[in-house]
Amino acid sequence: MKNLKDINKRIVDRTDCFYWQCDRKISDEEAEQIFADKHQGIENEKLIKAANAYLKDKVVRIEEPLKQGTINSVNSMRVGVLQSGREVLFRCHPKGIAQGYFHVESLAAQKTKDAGFPSYSTLAIHDANKDCDVSFQIIEKLDGENVQKYLLEQQGDANKYSYKSGKLMAQFHKANIKVEGFGKFDNIVARNQGKLVGLSNTFADSMRAGLQYELKYLLDSGIITKAQAKQIFDVFNEDNPLLKLEKPVLVHNDFIDWNLMTDGSEITGIIDWDECIASHPTCDIASYSTFVSKERFNNFLNGYFSETPKTETFDKEFILFELRYWVMKVVIRLRKYLVEKNTERKNKLESGTKYFKELLEKNEIGAGK
Repeated sequence: MKNLKDINKRIVDRTDCFYWQCDRKISDEEAEQIFADKHQGIENEKLIKAANAYLKDKVVRIEEPLKQGTINSVNSMRVGVLQSGREVLFRCHPKGIAQGYFHVESLAAQKTKDAGFPSYSTLAIHDANKDCDVSFQIIEKLDGENVQKYLLEQQGDANKYSYKSGKLMAQFHKANIKVEGFGKFDNIVARNQGKLVGLSNTFADSMRAGLQYELKYLLDSGIITKAQAKQIFDVFNEDNPLLKLEKPVLVHNDFIDWNLMTDGSEITGIIDWDECIASHPTCDIASYSTFVSKERFNNFLNGYFSETPKTETFDKEFILFELRYWVMKVVIRLRKYLVEKNTERKNKLESGTKYFKELLEKNEIGAGK
């Protein structure tokens, strides 16, 4: 791969990143090249040898990669079996590609588990130190299956799981797991100091992270006008009272079916912390809202507010934060469509763009010229 050193430098940089999947500093073509072939060149024998340098309970075999998507599923997931018979998960980054968040993810998951929630522990992290190396993380394999798969295969009650998700999220926010700063976390500090420290100084700064890039993308694509781009950017300024936040919470930022595990009755696991941030709890709610129907979201809110009172400012906060997430969401949908032009992606882009424009009206952002 050309310019691997430069790509790795850009891919681990989260200093101006609101949502890594959207704001990572690589082109769509580079992302497709890197992640579409994420299984390529990763040899189980070499993984076992590298893993056993860290583990007392040695790995005896690794299964074939689990079936996943392509461009947005960045790690090659493999089940490993230890000498004791215990199963673990290998999360392997593409060969030669640096991984800039494994230490943050592991720390966030462990702090969540220590606080009494169903998350996982990490057994080992290997940071690639040369171009032919593979960065990987070995984590506990949680029981059950992800909620998305369960709902599809068992025709389960999606609204019930939305309610349970809301209830669990509220409990998680109330736990006040310690974080410092705002926005994406510093992976080096997580590794060396065992702290979750955000890369932004203020909440407003974290909400503006990546925003100029996203707005330019939407402007160049004709989805918004120059005046709208300016109005959107200006609304996320330090003077906005809705962006005054002194004490952030740990926000999962992707708290949705495919990142939650179930035993068929309860939610038994929270996984995939690669978008976690220090932020406002309503940001987690706004993120969830972008994935589900209105009916499911209302059930989620019922679950959330069964655990914690609704604040007087929630509705205003939510409308503003939802706008920020949909700026990002439309960019992602547009990028996906441009990479793979099919009817499904076109329909998602059109529906997302329509709803995004409705949010502009709710936030009193005009048509402009």
